[in-house]
Amino acid sequence: MVFNPDRWVHELQDVLTEDFIRLALESDDTTTLVGLGQRSVTRHTINWLADSTDLTDDDQVLSLWLLVLAWGNGKQSRWGFQNAAKSLAQPGALLDNLRQTSAILRAAANTSELATAYRAWRPGLSVGESFFSKWFTFAGRQDGRNWQPLILDENIWNTLNQTLELTVSELAGSRQPAAKYQAYVEAVHEWAGSPSRAQWIEWVLFSRDGK
Repeated sequence: MVFNPDRWVHELQDVLTEDFIRLALESDDTTTLVGLGQRSVTRHTINWLADSTDLTDDDQVLSLWLLVLAWGNGKQSRWGFQNAAKSLAQPGALLDNLRQTSAILRAAANTSELATAYRAWRPGLSVGESFFSKWFTFAGRQDGRNWQPLILDENIWNTLNQTLELTVSELAGSRQPAAKYQAYVEAVHEWAGSPSRAQWIEWVLFSRDGK
């Protein structure tokens, strides 16, 4: 995904220093220069960074969060920059929530913990499902399981509802968002048969965007 670090510096200058933002988003170890003022980061690289992040280190956790947001927003976003700034304006609560949800998902023995992590996310942080599910996907991954957290955003909802005409609340047996997130992840893994193929199906659902 391609993003513009200068835009992030501009949007987050009231909550983070420019040096911190640029170190997180312009490191040659994790991002690639692809044009004037443009850099890119891959999903594979963020997985690697998430695996190597010390979750007890505030700066490392916030750097990972910032890179996940940049990857998720790309070059354009209606609300991403504003909501990112609101979350980072509450660093203590944000760090606690990032660590808590990551720990729940990494330690999870079964998919019921997907709903637990979902319910644990604090709505007061101004970051909705489209982006905290990205954090789940990267920071909640645990090698060796037959399932992993998946992204659930507006594009994917459009494909589930419009293209597939799938009612996730019926799959979940509940209208609760946490239960529907769990049911969605379980369904995609059932279709896929493996976590790697589930990630590919997630990408297809995103790409279709209801078409």
